[in-house]
Amino acid sequence: MALIKRDIILDLSKLPESLHRDIMYKVVDYVFSYLHVKEIGIGDVKKLVSKDISDVDILLSLQKLCLLHPPLLSLNYEFFENEDTYYPLSNSDVKAAEETGFLTHPYTGELLPEDIYSKRIFMFYKVNVRS
Repeated sequence: MALIKRDIILDLSKLPESLHRDIMYKVVDYVFSYLHVKEIGIGDVKKLVSKDISDVDILLSLQKLCLLHPPLLSLNYEFFENEDTYYPLSNSDVKAAEETGFLTHPYTGELLPEDIYSKRIFMFYKVNVRS
């Protein structure tokens, strides 16, 4: 099922007025206005709304856009090896690391302790197909 901006806006209009709804409107408008956008993160959203809005409010708004059916966004993680090398991580990889305190390096298989891996995991939202 293709995502159509009009349907998403209609769904959002049913929500009570709130900061999260305002953030979601701006993200939806941005994603559909700039079809080349494939990923979006907290910093991108802060540029759309205000640098004064908390990361928590932005994350909650982005998570709500992941809950649409079909979802506009999907949560993704990457492991930053160096400036040119990133490895995708699954949600289960990140969850296992949180539970054990160790992340299995996605390429070498080396166990990395939390004080090392936590600085090298990046969370972002992938923009799903839309029409």
